[in-house]
Amino acid sequence: MSFCSRPRIGISTSRAPVSLSFFSIGFAVLLCGGLPVRLRPHRKFKNIQGLILSGGPHVYPSFYLRNHLPHFLKHSYDYQRDSREIAWLQHLLRTTDQEEIPTLGICRGAQVMAVANSGRLHPSLVTTFPHARYPRHPLAYLTFRKKVYLTPGSLMENIFQARDVWVNSLHRQAIDEPGPGFVVTAREGNGIIQAIEHTQKGFCLGVQFHPELMIHRKTMRRLFRVFIERASGKKPC
Repeated sequence: MSFCSRPRIGISTSRAPVSLSFFSIGFAVLLCGGLPVRLRPHRKFKNIQGLILSGGPHVYPSFYLRNHLPHFLKHSYDYQRDSREIAWLQHLLRTTDQEEIPTLGICRGAQVMAVANSGRLHPSLVTTFPHARYPRHPLAYLTFRKKVYLTPGSLMENIFQARDVWVNSLHRQAIDEPGPGFVVTAREGNGIIQAIEHTQKGFCLGVQFHPELMIHRKTMRRLFRVFIERASGKKPC
């Protein structure tokens, strides 16, 4: 496939000059047949056939909490990026079948999907799930794996062709309620949500893990390939 004929896949990032997230996801997109296009929060997205909401800092609390609790202020946030990506997603959720483009949320991107749809997050997994086993040291994030269980008949099960899959774990927040229209299609054994998908859209899927960091695995390449195949037949928006 020539580069000119590849579907253009928009990848959301921060305003920073260099984005490691864009490079890692962009490599996965290139490997699986797409053409990555970087989307920064101060620019409009256009001429893309698929959208990936990438990982990053915590979602600004006021988007999903009524009370902006003081202890959340110690975290770093990107309010402009949050508000722009929420607006993008809300626009895409309102589109018709002919106008919609496939959308994939990764980690923070899955959380943005829920928040944009009136959902809620667990602000701190350490507080809400004190007995959950997660890596604590930065190096441990590279090797830690956990099993998640997929809902029978879901898009997740169809993509991974399995009832369970081993994934990485780089998140400190998670989806509590995905909001109307979305259903939970993967959970950990402790109940923490690991994937959501929209019931009325062809491909609107959010995963809490980072498939781009496990692109050496056939199952993770299949996720990107199915997403890009869906995007290839779409008119750019």
